[in-house]
Amino acid sequence: MAEAIGSSRRVQRTGAARRMSHGTGFIAYCMRLNTVGPGIDPFLSIDHFFMSQPIFPPHPHAGFSAVTYLFEDSQDVLQNRDSLGDRTDIHPGDLHWTQAGRGIVHEEVPSTPGRISHGVQMFINLAADEKLKRAQSFHLSTEFVPVFSPSAQAQVRVLCGSAHGLHAPINPAGWVNILDVKLEPGASLQHDVAPNLSAFALMLNGSAAFGPMTGPRSVTQHEAALFSESGRLVETTAGKDGAHYLLCSGLPLREPMVAKGPFVMNTAEQVERVAQDFAAGKLGRLDPTY
Repeated sequence: MAEAIGSSRRVQRTGAARRMSHGTGFIAYCMRLNTVGPGIDPFLSIDHFFMSQPIFPPHPHAGFSAVTYLFEDSQDVLQNRDSLGDRTDIHPGDLHWTQAGRGIVHEEVPSTPGRISHGVQMFINLAADEKLKRAQSFHLSTEFVPVFSPSAQAQVRVLCGSAHGLHAPINPAGWVNILDVKLEPGASLQHDVAPNLSAFALMLNGSAAFGPMTGPRSVTQHEAALFSESGRLVETTAGKDGAHYLLCSGLPLREPMVAKGPFVMNTAEQVERVAQDFAAGKLGRLDPTY
């Protein structure tokens, strides 16, 4: 494995994702800004979900990106539809990126109710100028996801941005890196993260120790770890049951933020304007699938 040179980032804070459910068809473990603090900027939230029934009817978004990634073990395909006319099936291993900009209406439903769609949905903030642009979408099929496998004990899927010398082919707004990492029990790995980026990990399954050997912190299933701003390396050693986690990093926006329901803008006036546009049908319309 090629070595990355630099000091190790320490775990600054940890927090537990909150479990939520909608009936029997949707369970999620939810990480929010308050889980480990605002240091996850530009990320707003991550929901690690298990969905077997259509739960959410068509709904609007504005001012951020809604990113859906299905894990390779997902039993089902999600059907994505939006008011701009996009119709995309999200297969296991695929990532679909809806950059809402000044507004869009979308829906994601299982293609076969009763089968489990296993994935994450991430909300990622947009810079002020990107919030006012027309919505657009990007799709990354599993066969085009770059994979870094330094050994049989480690696999890194580069879903967005760059890592381990690999570059994801999609190009959404902002500087964001998203890695899907699997480690066998006891395996170790170093991730090189630029020092100007925020960085955190969300443990999906298993456990791992993060940080330098002199002071590692253990993170277990459904916990998140925020890393210090200083240092360049995120060092990881998987626990006895292995580790499956997302490692996310991004260039902090550090801009004013006003959030109201599905809208995240820079001012209250912008939020009110988007809400009025949605009510007037200016974000487009979308009939429900079910």
